[in-house]
Amino acid sequence: MSRLYGRPCAVLCCAPARRAATGIVAPAHTPPEIVRRLSQELRTIIDSSEIKSTLGKVGFEAFSSSPPEFEDFIKVQLKWGKMAKDASIQPE
Repeated sequence: MSRLYGRPCAVLCCAPARRAATGIVAPAHTPPEIVRRLSQELRTIIDSSEIKSTLGKVGFEAFSSSPPEFEDFIKVQLKWGKMAKDASIQPE
């Protein structure tokens, strides 16, 4: 996956009502130690009560994940997109 899409770093936030998530992905050939450091720093920020509160006020649920967890999330989302396309389901 990292060759095509980059290296997942962390999930930033999710808007449950909009069924949307936002995250950060580093360029494809970013060294693993850089990805680990980015993930660590992002998780510290995202998990802070101030950020959770600020994002919560505008309808977002802030949470973090590890790079492997985020990669799994992306893979599932790509699978749903392909299934919708294969079934000719159009967005409303």
